[in-house]
Amino acid sequence: MEMFFILTEAMYRSLGQAIVIYLVSRLVLLSFPQLTAGARYNLLLLSQTLVFLLFCFNIFEGLRDWEQYTASAAFAAQNAEPVPARFFSIRSLIMSKADVIGKLYFIGLGVHILLFVYGLLRVRSLRNAETITSGEWSMKLEAWCTRLNIRQRVGLLTGEKTGVPFTAGFLKPVIYFPVTAFNNLTTEQGEAILLHELAHIKRNDYLVNLIQKSMEMVLFFNPVCWSLGSEIRREREICCDDLVVAHTSDPRAYAHGLFI
Repeated sequence: MEMFFILTEAMYRSLGQAIVIYLVSRLVLLSFPQLTAGARYNLLLLSQTLVFLLFCFNIFEGLRDWEQYTASAAFAAQNAEPVPARFFSIRSLIMSKADVIGKLYFIGLGVHILLFVYGLLRVRSLRNAETITSGEWSMKLEAWCTRLNIRQRVGLLTGEKTGVPFTAGFLKPVIYFPVTAFNNLTTEQGEAILLHELAHIKRNDYLVNLIQKSMEMVLFFNPVCWSLGSEIRREREICCDDLVVAHTSDPRAYAHGLFI
């Protein structure tokens, strides 16, 4: 099928494009070690977005020139037979398997979409099941929201189903705090971790992460995309840690609380 050939060609090009983009981003990071976590984060996120956009462009270009791709597919199939070593082409070999590769791509995409939806439903179930926290911690939450100029109404939930603190939601964000955190952390440590989660809300990280996850689903075949995604998440956490350190009087308490 022409569509499978176009898709396989786009994937093949995407791998090479992603490697070039990744190497350029690494070169920039190595050349400017003084860059802040925010600058590194923006550079990596831009790199991953560019990989995604180029993949989409490859597909649209293939659809536009489908007749040319069809002719190329026929040529690749003819040249997939054994030929002298000096004429061996990885691209020709890959294009000759375009039908299989295309089907595998859609199967893999379907699996990743199901896992993504499952994750969203699981978070949704937690949102419905957890108990809303009130009292002192709600007052602290409101005070920090005002101080950080967070305009959304932020909910604070706690329960035994969550093992670590995390944030979910964009228009109506909610912070999930495990019961063990309240029992094992000092007030200062708990407040610092709460501030870390508020930093995610202030930065709109939940929405950005959803977009990033969507790009990674489409580009699941590309290891460079996953590598960039891992680095983006690490820098995102560092950005939030920097905000906590800038607003807390005892950074060591926060650091200690992370390991409890």
